[in-house]
Amino acid sequence: MLPPLRLSIAGALGRPLSALRSGTPTTTALLSSRHPPPPPQTRHYASKSKSSKHKLPKNAPSRSESSSEDAPVTLVMSRHKHHAGEIVDELVPGKHGAEDVELTKVETKMKGVVDWYKREVGNMETRGSGRVTPALLDGVRVNLEGGTSGGTRLDEVATVGVREGNVLVVTLFEESTMKAVKTSLQSDRYNFNPQPVDERTIRIPVPRPTAEARGELAKAAARLAEDARIKVRAAREAGNKAFKAAGVIDKRAPPYVKCQKLTDDHIEQIDQILQGVRKSLG
Repeated sequence: MLPPLRLSIAGALGRPLSALRSGTPTTTALLSSRHPPPPPQTRHYASKSKSSKHKLPKNAPSRSESSSEDAPVTLVMSRHKHHAGEIVDELVPGKHGAEDVELTKVETKMKGVVDWYKREVGNMETRGSGRVTPALLDGVRVNLEGGTSGGTRLDEVATVGVREGNVLVVTLFEESTMKAVKTSLQSDRYNFNPQPVDERTIRIPVPRPTAEARGELAKAAARLAEDARIKVRAAREAGNKAFKAAGVIDKRAPPYVKCQKLTDDHIEQIDQILQGVRKSLG
């Protein structure tokens, strides 16, 4: 606490001007000398540095926690590399990931075989029931010169319609495909009797199926079922070879067991489809 000043207003006002000019301290001067004004504040702005370009990961230590200015940058970069390494480990599949990928491929192939067999025997069921529709020729493949190895779909080279209730009419886009289309329709697999009308038109009478004809269709469905089983087993063998190449030698290992389970399931589906076809064809 400051001691009381024994100065009167009159005494202060009565001082000559020379006393003020000579630097004799006044009340204001005494107070300012006891409590000097605070120094002016200076604002400091952070400058951009190269390390500011790197984003800090979560829970990374701040610069204030380290005594060295360069240490946090090194630590942050090492943490960043560590996290990047973890991400790479998740994206690049290991041995088990490769096995799962191969199992997915095997399952996709087997499912494709079952779907193919279902379409084929579906056409046979339609034919055995006596219904005449363009779908009867959906499975026909034409072996054109320079075409694909599996043959070209009939609807890519011709249109198919129905006339008179039991006659299929095939209209070709080009006259040059007449011979190849006739050969495909006369194959043992379809056993149609194509009758050319002109250079681009073919009639196919479809008689009502007899008991003997339905029996032949059932036998054809059984032959296709065996073909489908063979394809399913081939997909299994391809998967087993991939497992062996990946270093899985033990046949009791989970990949082999799962692959065999897929094989059994899809063969069972084929057997069930064949059983249904035999029942519908009598």
